[in-house]
Amino acid sequence: MSVPTADRAATPLGQVDAALRRMVSVSTGRGNLLGLRHATLLSFAVLVLVVGLTGSANTRYGLVFSTVYAIVILGNNAIAATLQEINLSGGAFLAIGAYTAVLALDAGWNVLLAMLAAMLVAAIIGMVFAFPTTRLTGLATALVTFTLAFSILDLANYLGPLTGGDQGKQVSLDATLVGMRISGSRPGMLILTVLVMVVVGLAHLWLLHRRPGRIAIAVGEAEFAASVFGTNIRLVKVAVWTWAAGLGGLAGALYSLSVGYVSSTQWPIMISILVFVGGLIGGTRSATGAWIGGIVVGGLPLWLQKIVPATASSVLFGVIIVLALLAGGKGIAEFGERTGLRLWGALRRKTT
Repeated sequence: MSVPTADRAATPLGQVDAALRRMVSVSTGRGNLLGLRHATLLSFAVLVLVVGLTGSANTRYGLVFSTVYAIVILGNNAIAATLQEINLSGGAFLAIGAYTAVLALDAGWNVLLAMLAAMLVAAIIGMVFAFPTTRLTGLATALVTFTLAFSILDLANYLGPLTGGDQGKQVSLDATLVGMRISGSRPGMLILTVLVMVVVGLAHLWLLHRRPGRIAIAVGEAEFAASVFGTNIRLVKVAVWTWAAGLGGLAGALYSLSVGYVSSTQWPIMISILVFVGGLIGGTRSATGAWIGGIVVGGLPLWLQKIVPATASSVLFGVIIVLALLAGGKGIAEFGERTGLRLWGALRRKTT
C-alpha cells in the first residue's frame, strides 16, 4: 500500500527524503532551494545598504568596490558552475566595459544607456572570443583567457587615441540618475551598484535553476551525452561565455563611475586572478557567494590599508584569502547553506 503524496512528507521517510534533496541542492547549487537563495541574496543586499549608508565614506566605497567585483565574479562563475572551465579573462571584460562607458558618457549618454552599451559591447566581444575558445577545454582554456587578460593593458595603450593610454581618461563626476549623484563613494553610487547586483543575481539564479541552466550544466558534466540528446554544444557554450562577458562589461561601467578615472595601468593580470579566486571563496553556484567573494577580494584590501601599514596589508590580505579558501571548501556560501540546514533540521527534531 503506497503512502499518499500529501501525507508522505509527514512520515519519517518523507522527512529524510526531503532533507536529502535539500543537501543535494546545497551540493549542486540547484534544486528546491531557489526561493531560499533569492531571499538570502535580497537580505544580503539590505545588509550591504544599511552598513554602507550608515557607515563612513571609506566603508561605503569599499562596499561599492566589493559589489562591482561581485558582478564580474558572478559572470565568471557562470562559466565555472556550468561548463566547469577556468576563465581568467574577467579583468579584460571589466576594462572593455569601463572604456565603453567612459566613451558613452563623453558622448552625452546618460548613465543607464552607458551601462547598457558597456554590457552590450563586452557581450559581443565575448561572443566573438567564445567561438574559438569553446573548442578548447581545461588548461588550454585557462591559458587562452589568461592571454586575453594579459594583453588588455598593451591593447589599451595601442588604442591610446581612443582610450587615453597610460594617461587615461577622466570620467564625468556630474553623472546623475533619478536625482542621485553617481560617482565615487556617494550614496547614489552604492544604491545603483547594489540594485544592479540584485537584478543580475536574481536573473543568474533563475537561469541556473531553469532549463537554460540545466542544459548548460549537462554540457559541462557530460558533453557527449548532451550532444546525443540533440543539444547544440557550441551554441550553449557561446551563450554562457556571452553572458559572462556581458556581466564583466556591466561591472566595468560601474567601476569607471566609482573610480572616476580609467587608465591602462589599472588592468594588471592580478585583477583577473582575484576575480577567479573570489569565485572560489564564495562558491561558484551562489549569487550571495559571489558577493562574499567580492567583499574579500574587492573591499577588504581597501579597508586593510586603513588598519595596518601598507607593507603588511598585502601579506595580511594573502593570509586571509588562503584561510577563506581553506575554510570555505566548495565556497563559503555552500558552507553557510549546509550549516543552516543542519541547524534547522536539529531544531525541528527537538520540537517534534
